[in-house]
Amino acid sequence: IMISHILLTMLSILVVFIGVLPVDCGRQNSEVNQALACGKYTTMIRGVAHYGTCKCKKQNHPDGTKCVKKDTSPDDEEKWRVGTCKTGVCQLKQLTQDCKNVPKIPSGNARPFGCAFFCDPANGKYAFFPVGTKCVHKKPPRQYLNGTCQQSGKKVICSEVKLPPAC
Repeated sequence: IMISHILLTMLSILVVFIGVLPVDCGRQNSEVNQALACGKYTTMIRGVAHYGTCKCKKQNHPDGTKCVKKDTSPDDEEKWRVGTCKTGVCQLKQLTQDCKNVPKIPSGNARPFGCAFFCDPANGKYAFFPVGTKCVHKKPPRQYLNGTCQQSGKKVICSEVKLPPAC
């Protein structure tokens, strides 16, 4: 009887505690402007809200509002990129192949998605991982395949690893 009384008291305290807390406790929503979000995808990047749209209810967001947009990256993989709203459109920075150092991928770590990496995403600076680097390639709609980075013209793309025939 004593244990059930203690459990009932703890449960009552928990219910009161949950009822008093705001629903979004612990989230960084204080910086998300719900009028700009307009019910679309919003992500926080370094404490700054980036919105998944530059229009809401037929009105443009203010020019300069941070946004995110899917784009085909230099390695032909579709990735999300950051941009800035201008006249209702998410404008992305021009990409330039301008990274001096290629990051090392420690063995045992997850393979990178695609073969391009951004050393300065805010300014659109990227480079390619070396040919032969193990990578992950997305095959639409939602299939992810292991591959290796292969030269394709001036690009380096993640090509599917073909398995040897079974015996």
